[in-house]
Amino acid sequence: GNNPSLRLAASGANVKLVGLSSWLPSNETLVLTRADSDIRTLADLKGKRVGYLAGTVRHSTFAKALEAQGLSIDDVESLNIGIESSGPALARGDIDAIVEGQGSAQRLVEAGQARIVFDAAKDGRPEWAVPHAISVNGDFAQRYPDIVERILKVDIAAAEWVEANPEEAISIFVEETGNSEAAVRATYADGRFYQNPEITPAAVEALKGEEAFMAKAGLLQGSIDYDRWVDRSFFEAATAERTAGN
Repeated sequence: GNNPSLRLAASGANVKLVGLSSWLPSNETLVLTRADSDIRTLADLKGKRVGYLAGTVRHSTFAKALEAQGLSIDDVESLNIGIESSGPALARGDIDAIVEGQGSAQRLVEAGQARIVFDAAKDGRPEWAVPHAISVNGDFAQRYPDIVERILKVDIAAAEWVEANPEEAISIFVEETGNSEAAVRATYADGRFYQNPEITPAAVEALKGEEAFMAKAGLLQGSIDYDRWVDRSFFEAATAERTAGN
């Protein structure tokens, strides 16, 4: 994940950011209301009850989307609940909207229980997207660098494979996750999977922006020393080994 990794790094724990697991432009964030709701836009959520998991990237994206509409997270009545509770609560009418990921949201839409009000993939901004991090215990990484490198080597190969074989990758994802094909295709639009584990300067800047948001929202304590946290050496070693092997 990203927000849990940022909280851990800010706490001063001995962890290393060694790669990215994904960096989806949408952050997989959708805002849903009941299918028969009169809520049509994010602005209509003012004063309404909205369920989402606090401290997640969905929370972050939702807050940024509200700000873009001249509102703040304080303008809605937030309930810290996950899909196992928020979905049924929405269906009963106990809450007015939920903020969820693509897979869970799509199932509610396909069942006729919900309607999409906001889709970050279509209505969001590129700068809201935050990479998901691959974090490693620092002592483990120092003791077993070959294992960390091997994980990243396989991750690099997998990232290349899915980009080259999008239809087969989608089929595997649907089968293994139980998500609908429509949800998977919406998440990975145009057959792009965004799985490259390379930690680019742009990725670090995006993580710094998310850290700033979390600190402002009271979701994070401490601050991150990026020179200490980010360690590209394992990715570089994995890349060099793959190049030599080819």
